[in-house]
Amino acid sequence: MAQQSVATQVIATALHGVQRGGPVSEGELSMIPLLNTAADEAKYLTLEEAVKRGGFTVKEVGESGTVPELRVMNSEALPVFILDGEQLLGVKQNRIVNLSLMVPAKSEMVIPVTCVERGRWSHQSHQPHQSRQSHRYDPCRPSENVMYAEARASKMEQVTASMARGTTVQYKRADQGAVWSSIDAKSRRMRSHSSTDAMETVFRDHETRLETFVKRLTPVEDQVGAIFVAQGVECGVELFDSVSTWTASMPRLVRSWAMDAIDDQRLEQLGRRKSLDMIDRLCSGRWKASPALGLGWDARLNEKGLTAGALLVEEQLVHVAAFDRS
Repeated sequence: MAQQSVATQVIATALHGVQRGGPVSEGELSMIPLLNTAADEAKYLTLEEAVKRGGFTVKEVGESGTVPELRVMNSEALPVFILDGEQLLGVKQNRIVNLSLMVPAKSEMVIPVTCVERGRWSHQSHQPHQSRQSHRYDPCRPSENVMYAEARASKMEQVTASMARGTTVQYKRADQGAVWSSIDAKSRRMRSHSSTDAMETVFRDHETRLETFVKRLTPVEDQVGAIFVAQGVECGVELFDSVSTWTASMPRLVRSWAMDAIDDQRLEQLGRRKSLDMIDRLCSGRWKASPALGLGWDARLNEKGLTAGALLVEEQLVHVAAFDRS
């Protein structure tokens, strides 16, 4: 119970500690910047930074692999932050990470993931005409896209329900069938086809339009997060502990929300909701905390039409993501 209270207090303090900037809009999507002039420097690397430095690798668990898990190895002297919904391309199939994680320095661990490419279960090779022994397989790498907001919200709700049954990696899973169904429906609505049913193809097919959102919704000074608004309704909140982490993550998150903003059916669903102040709702909620995989604590909120997840390390909020589900 003590940790629940600490988590709730830390999250409320962080949310109350930001100021709202002036909204910026593109099409039917608006972003209200969340500003923190006292934000600290990040004491960790983002996944993209660590992979580029060569100090972080992602592999299948064993030779045969298993769909809901991947093995990560961090040889860096700093922890590595992985964002909820981050998409990992390569290995035997593309996956998304089920929740925000902080992988300790000089460590190896198994993380929970969900498949977003149903039609492939094989490594991709640079040299397909040579023998299997001489193949150079594409390394697993972060995508420029995280899971689109609609599916990310559903996935978060599913993972929260799974975590109510246990705290190990096996209890941090999404409903794989529901995720595949969501991608199928999204692909049909967006008139996108992939031979392997890959979510990434939907983003690539609409890349030109999505980039107009990225160019318009750019970071401002002291920005550490944002409230995303569609059809005049506050639909999501994203908040980090540092300006650099927000700046690195922002293009991915803008594309995630923009994918819903160019989906007419999804936009109509969002517009039917009542607009409520999401920050107030998050601060007044009852968070449930449990030990995180890797460093820190994972906190969850699933009430009052909200689903939210947060990562706390050393009693500091590293990241919170929230979605209106009313």
